[in-house]
Amino acid sequence: MNSKSFKFRLIFLLLLVLIPTGMLVLGANVQRQESEKKMLREQAIYAAKLAAASQAYYIKQTRQLLSTMTQFPFFVMAKDQGLSRTGMANLKLLQPDFHDFGLIEKDGTVFCHTLGTNLIGDPISLAFARKVLKKPAFSMNELGGENNLKPASLQFAYPVFQGNKQVIRLMYASLKLPLLSEALAAIPVPEGGVVSVMDRGGHVVAQHPLLQDGVGKKISSFPFAPKVVSQEGEILETDGRDGIRRLYATTSVVDGIEPFLSVQVAVPQKLLFAQADARFGGSLVGFLLISVIVLLIARWYSERAFLRPVGAMLGATELLTKGDLTARTGISSEKSELHILARRFDIMADTLASRQRQLEQANAEIRRNNAELEQRVEERTSELVTLNNELEAFSYSVSHDLRAPLRHMDGFAQLLVVDPSMESNAIAQRYLGLITKSAKQMGALIDDLLSFSKMSRQSMAVEKVDMGQLVSGVVDEIKINEEGREIIWKIGSLPEVRGDVALIRMVWQNLLSNAVKYTRARKPAEIEINGAQKGNELIYSIKDNGAGFNMKYANKLFGVFQRLHRESEFEGTGIGLANVRRIIQRHGGRTWAEAELGKGATFFFSLPEQLS
Repeated sequence: MNSKSFKFRLIFLLLLVLIPTGMLVLGANVQRQESEKKMLREQAIYAAKLAAASQAYYIKQTRQLLSTMTQFPFFVMAKDQGLSRTGMANLKLLQPDFHDFGLIEKDGTVFCHTLGTNLIGDPISLAFARKVLKKPAFSMNELGGENNLKPASLQFAYPVFQGNKQVIRLMYASLKLPLLSEALAAIPVPEGGVVSVMDRGGHVVAQHPLLQDGVGKKISSFPFAPKVVSQEGEILETDGRDGIRRLYATTSVVDGIEPFLSVQVAVPQKLLFAQADARFGGSLVGFLLISVIVLLIARWYSERAFLRPVGAMLGATELLTKGDLTARTGISSEKSELHILARRFDIMADTLASRQRQLEQANAEIRRNNAELEQRVEERTSELVTLNNELEAFSYSVSHDLRAPLRHMDGFAQLLVVDPSMESNAIAQRYLGLITKSAKQMGALIDDLLSFSKMSRQSMAVEKVDMGQLVSGVVDEIKINEEGREIIWKIGSLPEVRGDVALIRMVWQNLLSNAVKYTRARKPAEIEINGAQKGNELIYSIKDNGAGFNMKYANKLFGVFQRLHRESEFEGTGIGLANVRRIIQRHGGRTWAEAELGKGATFFFSLPEQLS
């Protein structure tokens, strides 16, 4: 590494600091935009709710007025048109917010109104009137169609009942539309926002500030216009008909059972991010200026404080790597940490020369120690060979010296059993049977002990083992020995493994024989064999529905002479599971078991996927 490379790395380190700082500036701007966007959403929803409340006020007032007036029979059931017209005109004077009042007969004809005799057409949509007569309830008419009176008004109708059920007339009222727009002027809307109120047909009934379309126009393509939204606080971001992306907040104006109007607040998104973008631009310019200044200062300082002493150390290091232990930096001052480091480098070079001499002396000492260690290893190996030979001789002696007396005991006991003088003596026959049984049991125990002692010394012939074929052979042998028993064998997929075939066969013989033995009381007995790969291990299991055991004693299960059941219940020497554990450990695996007393047991053993 030369001085230029070091310079580039210093610059890279500075960039590692400056780039995250720039990312923080950018992230702060994004967070600010999200915060302002959230605030704008809340302001738009708040404005929509205030506008809905202002519009609901007029609907509620109209409904209360019509409901009250229809309670006076002399006012709404009069037969004289002139008298009714005069009453309606007086009501209009008292209620200047309304453009017209009138009555509609049950057959849909106009009985009276206050618009004078020069009126062309009907003062109210007769189709709307007939609709209310069919479904008598307080209702509001949509703008457009037959409702094209000048000036534009919002028409409401209320049924006049005779008694409690029969509808005989309708009383209607035409509310002046400009009132609704004037009410919207008091609503605090975000800068650039527009509040619009529309009926169920998509006609604008009020708006502030007024757009080109104006009140009374139908804007079917406007967001939410075709329907009255029943859920308050809905927000939508979409492009308007003019291509400008806006945020729309909407809510419903409800009076009674169903919503009559919907309120929408539209705010251009470009106004939303204008302030945040301006602040971000200023922050970005300041950050760039600071970054340039920092880089220039860093270049000047690195040349003086880093590059010169580093260059000197690099030159001395190259000489040291070539074996020249006399190389030095030649820097004597200690102005900065790197100057101090260069001075310490010279001291280190002096120390290296001294250590080199000490190292050569230490290597000579190590060679002498290695020679002594090799001699000791040879002596210990010779001792181990001698001990193994003695152990084999002892095993042979045990096998020969103990078997002979046992054979004599068993033989003489058999002779006494068939002796005519002993046939009638039941007690003697019982004792002789116990002697014979104990002698055979002792012989089996000696065989198991010898097998256990040889297990660790026996060499392994590692090869590929077909577990499925091996288990099938062991199961076939057991079936022959257990002929007549009802045993259900369930053998799953058993993956192949590398190991000693003979030793692994002994593992299966011991575990499957135990499963058969401990399920003797079950009819039918069930033995399930499975295998699977988990990580770098191949895990095999043998599950039975036999006697099981108490998991409190599971730690004794694989020990020598450890039995969890009485011999009167299940025969055995207590060596089989110890042999299983030793064989599996020699293969680099594990053994364990799970059980519940009286409900069966599952024995597991694992083998490594790759065994050298």
